[in-house]
Amino acid sequence: MRTIAAHHITDTGQWRLTVDISEEAMGAWLRRNDIADDPMYTLASARLEGDDSLHAIENAVYDHPAVLDDFEADIVVTTARYMFVPAELADDADLCVMAFSTVFGDTSAEDVMTDTVGEYAVLYMAVPGLRQFLARTFAGSRVACHATTLLSHWQRVAKAGLCLFADIRGGYADMALFRDGHLIASSRRRCQDTADAAYYMLNTSRAASEDITPQQVAVYVTGAAEAVEAVRGMIGEYVGEMAAVPMPAEEDAPPADVICSYRNNRQP
Repeated sequence: MRTIAAHHITDTGQWRLTVDISEEAMGAWLRRNDIADDPMYTLASARLEGDDSLHAIENAVYDHPAVLDDFEADIVVTTARYMFVPAELADDADLCVMAFSTVFGDTSAEDVMTDTVGEYAVLYMAVPGLRQFLARTFAGSRVACHATTLLSHWQRVAKAGLCLFADIRGGYADMALFRDGHLIASSRRRCQDTADAAYYMLNTSRAASEDITPQQVAVYVTGAAEAVEAVRGMIGEYVGEMAAVPMPAEEDAPPADVICSYRNNRQP
């Protein structure tokens, strides 16, 4: 993966920063605003250590001060703790917190973040205190759940009929099923191996109806090359169409949600 040092950047206004934060890692990538085909450059990459997740995130950010330079920035929060509610309910903060707490346990209203994807609102939280830290440290930046960035891109490129998208990385599979561009189901599953990912993908493909067969579904999968090819080999012959896009193999390469975030924000 291409890397770039902060002292090589003379005009931060020419660059867009995307930071991906989870309980396990923090990564930051830059891309030129004025060059459509310019690659993403790795600015920072760190694994988080210690039992205090928020403190570990803070340390990872402060240990890479270039991330705090005056860039136009998007922050992607990667978490398994997200859920959907109808978009018209998103303005009812008490209801959103109650719904989130019912699914994930008692959660402070200050920790629940909200995005919108089509007719749905995405409620999410990674670690307690993260929302406040991001507001202080990246004031004015756009913050979104990783699921939001993936779903926004997938919804835009989904074809007519049933389309299943999946991204496999870091022991997880993020999946979403669309029918004629409308979101039907989405989830993030921990996978012990690629067989788990293949199982969850086929199971998700039936969310539209018990009568749906895999042959009626077009499948698009991204992720590590080995995982993508393994899943293709397991389910490719059973689905109506399958396209596999392996992601760069380098450890510091941007994940699919970061790439989708950049593409989403370049849309008119």
